[in-house]
Amino acid sequence: MAKIPLIHSASYGLELHDTHKVMGQKSTVLYDAISAMHWSKKFETVTCSGVSPKDLTLAHDEKYIDRFVNNHLSRSEMKLINLPWSTRLLNRSLLTPAGTFEAAKLALKTGVACHTAGGSHHAYRNFGYGFCVFNDLAYAALRLQKEKLARRVLILDCDVHQGDGTIDICKYNPDIFTCSIHGGQYIGPERMFGSLDVALPDGTEDAQYLSKLKDTLDLISNNFLPDIVIYDAGVDVHLNDKLGRLNITSDGIIARDQLILAFFQKRNIPVATVIGGGYSINRAELINRHMLVFETVAHLY
Repeated sequence: MAKIPLIHSASYGLELHDTHKVMGQKSTVLYDAISAMHWSKKFETVTCSGVSPKDLTLAHDEKYIDRFVNNHLSRSEMKLINLPWSTRLLNRSLLTPAGTFEAAKLALKTGVACHTAGGSHHAYRNFGYGFCVFNDLAYAALRLQKEKLARRVLILDCDVHQGDGTIDICKYNPDIFTCSIHGGQYIGPERMFGSLDVALPDGTEDAQYLSKLKDTLDLISNNFLPDIVIYDAGVDVHLNDKLGRLNITSDGIIARDQLILAFFQKRNIPVATVIGGGYSINRAELINRHMLVFETVAHLY
């Protein structure tokens, strides 16, 4: 097999205070950590240019895009995003959708591709929310369709928080199947219902989680045959995550990733992975959790 595309940009980093819930340099530290692993030789780094504001109208309201790009959002609107506006944030917000699309495009050729960022699933069509400005998952799916690279796209979101923004953007597109497996206590600005919504009770542990995941994959396969899967491998399901309310261990996350990737690999359905959410005071532990999906990909493909 050809090397696995690893999409990354040195410009993903944000300058955030150490007390901020978001690790500003996460993608950079993650990329360096991956590069130090013996299995990293299975990957080949790919970079790409950011999308244009006009490109983003595939997924977002033009006025919202323009107001964010020019730093004209109100204080209350920026408070919903909960990240300070900066040129770095602007650059990252234009690069990440391009990176997820590139991962998906390359996965169609190689069977799998991984992105060291992505998973901005709380960005709605006309506003940002929860650390998310522009929705890279929805954008990538819609651009695949626009360029006729894929017709039917599954967005499989295993972040602990519901992919509410993704549902909002894709809800009228019958060829994009949005499946969100999340903690049931998550409440965003709106309660959304996608193609398949799986809400888990607080304290869900590995065995329950993996059983529900297997049932969910079987249900999807009986109702929707995708040309490609965009997989949000959020690690905020971890029992030590400071924003999550599930009790999933690192072994549980590995088993989750193995189950999902092997399920679609067996069916010859390409998968593009994004890192999704993850929050911890212990940055080293957080990076180790995010690395799990990359290691699993390296061992399976």
